[in-house]
Amino acid sequence: MNHFIPSLYLEADPADIIVATSAGTYIGKFDRSQFNPALPAEGQKIWSIRFIEATDESTTKTLYPNGVQLFAFVWDDREDYTYKYAL
Repeated sequence: MNHFIPSLYLEADPADIIVATSAGTYIGKFDRSQFNPALPAEGQKIWSIRFIEATDESTTKTLYPNGVQLFAFVWDDREDYTYKYAL
């Protein structure tokens, strides 16, 4: 299955990491002001995560952990969150 992510969407808000899975694509950006260089970035609670779910060949849904667009998540835990539309 191809995951469609509009290129303009990615350029307007550059990601630090993108991971495609069979269910959809995770896009992560971390808060550099809260980053502790002594620890791996992926394990710190400094990430804003979006999940792009492809519902069919031309339609996608953009979802967020717990429906929140905050830098308050751990990248390594991305598959454990419940994704919803942002409130």
